[in-house]
Amino acid sequence: MKKLSLFAYFTLLVGVAFAQPWHNHGPSVRIYGVVTDTAGLPVRNVIVAALDTSAMPPIFMSMVTNHMGQYNLYLWGRNGGGTFQVRAVDCAGNIYSTSVSYTNSGQFQRDFTVACRLPSPGGPGGPNPPHPPVARPCHANFAALPDTGLGVRLLPHMRDTSLSYSWSFGDGNTSSSMLTSHQYAAAGTYTVTLVVSRTSPACSDTESRVVNIPLSPTVNPPLNTCFSRFDARTDTTLTVSFRARNIDTTATYSWNFGDGSTGTGRIVSHTYAASGVYVVRLAVSNAAGTCSDTSRARVAVPRPRRGHPPVHPFVCNASFRYRADSLPLSYRFIPRYVNPRLQHNWNYGDGTTGSGIMGAHTYSAAGTYVVCLSVSDSAGNCSNQRCDTLVVTAPTPNPTPRVAGNTSKTNLTLEAYPNPMGDQLNVVFHAVESGLANLYIHDLAGRLVTERTVSAQQGANRFEMSVSGLVPGSYMMTVTNCNQREWLRLVKR
Repeated sequence: MKKLSLFAYFTLLVGVAFAQPWHNHGPSVRIYGVVTDTAGLPVRNVIVAALDTSAMPPIFMSMVTNHMGQYNLYLWGRNGGGTFQVRAVDCAGNIYSTSVSYTNSGQFQRDFTVACRLPSPGGPGGPNPPHPPVARPCHANFAALPDTGLGVRLLPHMRDTSLSYSWSFGDGNTSSSMLTSHQYAAAGTYTVTLVVSRTSPACSDTESRVVNIPLSPTVNPPLNTCFSRFDARTDTTLTVSFRARNIDTTATYSWNFGDGSTGTGRIVSHTYAASGVYVVRLAVSNAAGTCSDTSRARVAVPRPRRGHPPVHPFVCNASFRYRADSLPLSYRFIPRYVNPRLQHNWNYGDGTTGSGIMGAHTYSAAGTYVVCLSVSDSAGNCSNQRCDTLVVTAPTPNPTPRVAGNTSKTNLTLEAYPNPMGDQLNVVFHAVESGLANLYIHDLAGRLVTERTVSAQQGANRFEMSVSGLVPGSYMMTVTNCNQREWLRLVKR
């Protein structure tokens, strides 16, 4: 039961992560590894997930292992660093945990040994034991990407963590990384060699490339060394970070920030004197003076929400809504305007407080409470507070099922009772129009456990269904009708 509770909690956090999309531009983190059983054989279809809940919204990604037991998770971490909890769940529901702490971009290997693997075609203990996957042969093809300086990036076409990579840069220096780069001490023509090998099953392959340092326009004509496009990172302050997309370290980068100020360098930052919309210009030219390029872009300072003007009162809007949770006297509180860079502080009106974008609280008794949300910017540019009166009522012996989502008669609604449920479940949904409605029940691993299609009439529809085949635990029920979808969380006792 403890394993199931941990897995249910972890998967509910997954739902929060998907419900709160956030375009994070922090450090790039790669977490990879191999999942094997106690006999050392790779295990496929094991769910591996990484989750960082140190702040809101959570950062999450998951995948299942391939036929070689491998997984690769690529995530954008938080600025300043954090910790990912990495968990693997085998076919018996056993949970294996580890962690990855990071401050900057990096790659981290985490391997797991699990006690359970999917049964073979002959069944558990049957005549067909699982066969180890057939390893791919070694191929040492690679691409060399030099710039107009003395640097080169080297990318192998085959990227497999079971292989060993041995680079020779042609100037006496070597590397054993899968992806690597190198700075030469002087210009010239170098022969770069890559050896890819594996011990079991044994294989080896060697490939060599002649690389011109610095970049020769005749030998490598496709690379545009004067590409001037750039990215601007804005927040609720008046400081903006700019980064040119060009990777040429010898090029000249000239910035005009649109307020009379200028700057140089591939990566720069600028603090504006007042909010507004500015036209920023970047001019790029190469060291040889053979090319130049210019780009312009409008930048709103501070960053506005989509469809709204960049003004401070909206950036710190503390409006929120609330909804009853599935437990008695429990409520969830959700800001109407989610800004991860703001500080959120909740006062639930009964002497209890909380922090974080999403609020949740269980009251000790029924009553009337004044709930307040305060938001502020860490730079002190704006702050706002909103309060609302919440009437908490005691649950009745036969409570009315809670409706999930919209309650407007023009939208699809869904309710189910009793919840927690036994062997029978009553389902009520308000259909948008007459036609077929599809109902699905998934467990918290995302597996479909029940599916039903009913002929619905526009308006209220009611039916009873058997759930005696479901094991105790948490589930997600989803109904679709007229291209609309509604969901509800269920608990089986």
